[in-house]
Amino acid sequence: MKTATCIIAFSLVVLYPLIANGQTKDSVVVYMQQYNYEKAIRLIEKREADITDPELLYLKGDALKGLNKYNEAAACYKKLFDEDTSNIKLMVDLAECYKSLNLYKKAQQLYEKALQMNPANRYLLQQLANAFYMDDDYQKAARYYALSITNDTVYYLVRQLARCYDNNELIDSALLYYHKTLLLNPNDESSVSRLANLYINRKEFNKAIQMADSFLKIDSTGSKISRLSGYAHFLNKDYAVSAERFKYCLLQNDTSVFVIKFLGYSLFEMKQYGEAKDFLEKAFLQDSLNTDLCYTLGLSCDLSYYKKQAIEYLHKAIELITPSTSFLSRVYQDLATAYTGYYKYPEALDNYMKAYDLTPGDTLLLYKIGSHYDNWMKDYNMALHYYQKFMDTRPKERKGLAANTIDGMIVVSYYDFVERRMKEIREEMFWHEEKQEE
Repeated sequence: MKTATCIIAFSLVVLYPLIANGQTKDSVVVYMQQYNYEKAIRLIEKREADITDPELLYLKGDALKGLNKYNEAAACYKKLFDEDTSNIKLMVDLAECYKSLNLYKKAQQLYEKALQMNPANRYLLQQLANAFYMDDDYQKAARYYALSITNDTVYYLVRQLARCYDNNELIDSALLYYHKTLLLNPNDESSVSRLANLYINRKEFNKAIQMADSFLKIDSTGSKISRLSGYAHFLNKDYAVSAERFKYCLLQNDTSVFVIKFLGYSLFEMKQYGEAKDFLEKAFLQDSLNTDLCYTLGLSCDLSYYKKQAIEYLHKAIELITPSTSFLSRVYQDLATAYTGYYKYPEALDNYMKAYDLTPGDTLLLYKIGSHYDNWMKDYNMALHYYQKFMDTRPKERKGLAANTIDGMIVVSYYDFVERRMKEIREEMFWHEEKQEE
């Protein structure tokens, strides 16, 4: 009897750790199934002082990875991997931790080793491709994505392959695979967006429009694609449609500077200057260093009813830019036109002169200065002076520089018009002098 008791006692001493360890594993598995990783880790750590169990260590690694504690999880997997370097599952788990820690080279080495042991494994090919993609090595990523879809076309992999070609600036291949992506998933908004942008960069605006507008038939609520459609229509000079698209973006609560600005640009091109001014002004409040925006806003003001504001914005445009002399000359000339519309004739003349200082070879500018002296300053001597300088540039074959309409009826060259006007001025001055002598 005493012997039997001893045997039982000895058996309990030997078997208890095994039984307890088994119960721990079962409890840990239950916690893991419930995603209660903290309790699983606490339970494992209670047993680790007494035992060394690879299964518990592996479960601890999974629990730590589930809590995004990738350094600690990697330490668990690495300890197990050092004991069994042929275990593909451990290679992949460790590689995933390295990938999450941005240690892409280490992850790639493990995936490559796993592939050497199982070359036909498509999962390993895809994970290696992802590791190269995340490391911005798009050339190698493309190679493994292409191998992954050899016998089975998968939407995600085709899209990733398109992105690799895109990032490597292999545009024809990128276009091909983005189109294949959309055949597999027509609802892929990001691929539609990228395709349209690629066509815009190639100035194939009709193709960009086709991509964006086709998607809008599937999903008309997408503000991003509506914005892209509006931009493509604007570049294609379909200003009415572009304005419509950008207004729809506003209805979708897309009040980005881009939308407001290009709605203003569209309205400007449609000659709806007052409405354009309102949107361009809103955009300029948020993008006050944009020279083109400021300049177009100034023109919108000048071409509507806001002459004083036109002068302010055109002055601001000059302050913002360090332009070519020809562009700055054009801005000064537009500023002169704005001053004229605001009945500020001396200020207008001053800006014409600034333009002339910049571009003395601008033949038509001589005509504009002479005309300003003639029509607005009533200084006929100076008008004749600049008209004559303009006439001195007349080509020998006496072909007109440009067409000029008189009273909306007679179309003559600027040279013909100035020649006639100089004769009229001289006659008027002659008869004025005769009258004074009497």
